[in-house]
Amino acid sequence: MRPVLSILLAGCLLWTSGGIAEAQSAADSTQIVAYTGGHVWDGSEFDERTLFVQDGRFIKESARVDTTVQLDGGYVIPPFGDAHTHMLGAGGIAIPLADSLFVSNGLFYALDLTNPYSEIQNVQSQFEGPSTIDVAYANGGITSTGSHPTAAMERIFTDTEEVTLENLQLQNDAYWFMDTIEHVDETWSDYLAQQPDVVKVYLTYTTRGLERDECWGLCPEVLEAVVDRAHDVDKRVFAHVNTEKDVQIALDAGVDAIAHLPSGNDGVRTGEEEFWLSRTTIRKAGQDSVVLTPTASLLVEGADPDTLQAEIARQRKQLRQLHEAGVRIALGADEWKKTALYEAMYLHDHDVFDNRTLLKIWAEATPRAIFPNRKIGHLAKGYEASFLVLNENPVDDFNAVTQIRLGVKQGHIITGEGSR
Repeated sequence: MRPVLSILLAGCLLWTSGGIAEAQSAADSTQIVAYTGGHVWDGSEFDERTLFVQDGRFIKESARVDTTVQLDGGYVIPPFGDAHTHMLGAGGIAIPLADSLFVSNGLFYALDLTNPYSEIQNVQSQFEGPSTIDVAYANGGITSTGSHPTAAMERIFTDTEEVTLENLQLQNDAYWFMDTIEHVDETWSDYLAQQPDVVKVYLTYTTRGLERDECWGLCPEVLEAVVDRAHDVDKRVFAHVNTEKDVQIALDAGVDAIAHLPSGNDGVRTGEEEFWLSRTTIRKAGQDSVVLTPTASLLVEGADPDTLQAEIARQRKQLRQLHEAGVRIALGADEWKKTALYEAMYLHDHDVFDNRTLLKIWAEATPRAIFPNRKIGHLAKGYEASFLVLNENPVDDFNAVTQIRLGVKQGHIITGEGSR
């Protein structure tokens, strides 16, 4: 029979030898904390082993242990990421949103893919360190004059109802206009001065615009110039797309990531071929090893209920083909007050990927897509000591991802009892 104390605590967190408080304080020192009694994810399955943490990182097995935390049979996985949001660049409300929607749901990493630079000045420094979420920012997106996201950014952040080129308030802040290569040359240094972590570019029905001798979003040659300059300063480029042709232009220009699947953006129909990727495009995306945040759950927005199931079935097929081709899928919802949790449950509920694959995409591939130069997404020696403890096995029941017992980031407990 387990001790009464263990029974009382098992439902809400865990039983510790030395206590949660000691484990928390040890995170600020060179003491060694052993997390034992859990089923630890190794990238393909769970096995029972002890995790040793010192100074915010996992270390090899140690004979010396200063504090032991008993995980009481919990399932230990890397924290989740959200690779397509716009909520954490929303000034003062970003902090409460980070706590209520992200950290509490195990999302410790996020990528904000277009935000007003002016809005993050007072919040960016608060998203640093082990006690909160880590956020990478694109800042202002690059597009052509008046194209998306111009009107969207103005309406969201300035409450302007009728947006015209004469009343813009957020140019060179939430968006940048680069219509020609010469324009890129003229504005590039000012753009870089805002220190974006990644570069966000916009392609919006490019071929429809070119048919009118216009560029909706960036013209192809301008996109190539932006990508070249971004890569010269080691910045990755994420592309907004609406159609397969947009995807093809983005891949030809050498972008690093596609920020939507066309069927995960505007409302589509199965018969509208411009929204579906050909095998040739899928093959090239895999060969280029691009990151794709499909935002697949957007398909249901305003969908026709008579055709929705057929559209979901075709989307499911495309996503499986992309994954099999080697495209690095990462999760994000791209919706207000919805996170990658919503996207993950959409993919699960519609049987797009099996539980094991979906767990790897969300807990391993997504964080690495956001911060590719950090040792995250794996529970092994030398990696950041960040992990979640779930009540049940998410490979058996994916809904277990919503039952987070404990969250530890770089050795600090930030969700669950003892968090701060």
